[in-house]
Amino acid sequence: VQFTPVTGGKVTVDTPLYRAVINTSGGVLESFVLKSFKETIAKDSKNIDLVTPQSLTKAPLGLIWNTTPTWAQGEWKVEGGDLNLAEGQTGNLQLTGVMAGVQIVRNLSFVGGSYEIKEEVKVTNTSTAQIQGNVSFSVSSVPLSAEGDQYNLTKVAYLAADELTEEDDSKDSQRGLESPTPVQWAGIESNYFLMALVPTSSDMTARAKLEDNVYRMTIADPLLLDPGVTQLRTCSYYLGPKTDAFLAAMPKNLRASINYGFFDVIAKPLNQFLVFLYGYVGNYGLAIIILTVIIKILFWPLSHKSYKSMEQMKKLQPMMAKIREKHADDREKMNAEIMQLYKTYKVNPAGGCVPM
Repeated sequence: VQFTPVTGGKVTVDTPLYRAVINTSGGVLESFVLKSFKETIAKDSKNIDLVTPQSLTKAPLGLIWNTTPTWAQGEWKVEGGDLNLAEGQTGNLQLTGVMAGVQIVRNLSFVGGSYEIKEEVKVTNTSTAQIQGNVSFSVSSVPLSAEGDQYNLTKVAYLAADELTEEDDSKDSQRGLESPTPVQWAGIESNYFLMALVPTSSDMTARAKLEDNVYRMTIADPLLLDPGVTQLRTCSYYLGPKTDAFLAAMPKNLRASINYGFFDVIAKPLNQFLVFLYGYVGNYGLAIIILTVIIKILFWPLSHKSYKSMEQMKKLQPMMAKIREKHADDREKMNAEIMQLYKTYKVNPAGGCVPM
């Protein structure tokens, strides 16, 4: 079911990091503009909006009850209005919806200086019969990377038992993907940005599908409600850059979404130090230059030894050439004399091969 915007039902949440617009008909996210990131390097470039008209059709942050889109079926009222949050300030928005047999209360919490949105959902059985169902949280997005960019692919990802699974095959995503076990988090990602669901419950499974060039990720939790009973489910959303400092503050090891590759043991501390330098100089280009100089200084003893060995090898080249010419037909004797030459002049033939 596609989302149809309701005229006039909008609440704006303005923080130092983003400006969000939420439709009060069910709490669908209509816009999420990142204030620190531009679409291109052009001076007049617009800021990145993680919600596009195309992804809006799949209702990002839309809550699903028993496969029914609450934004399309429920009758909603809102408590709270526009929020303008400074660093560290908190604000809340409460949406109450009534559907057949249930009342759903969505409480969204925002913090200035964080990309996290926390949600509490209360589902109350207003009927006279027991109800069995499930509540699903969702995010949706168009591809977060340029078409054809093989080095920055859009993926669906989830972490289960601290093991990261990533899928970038669009055909598999079109068929639909499901985690075989409960997840710690699940989301849509590129190398640089992430839209993730982080459930509090430890028994939520994830589903993802690519349809009409829009990814939708959901996590679901079952409910069994007797008449008059209310149950609570909670989830956090992360909508923002893959920045270690922000991801480290999130629960359930969301920072595992940063894949440093095969050399992550080296890459992680280097990246952290680079960010540290950036905090002082305010320019990544300058921070990279400083980091390069520091690495050169640290490795100077090895580099100097390598260069010295290379110079010694150059001096031995004429003598080595004569040995090769003299014993051209006896490789064993030639190698023995060359090794003796190395010993005589105390040269390590591998000493100049260490890349610095």
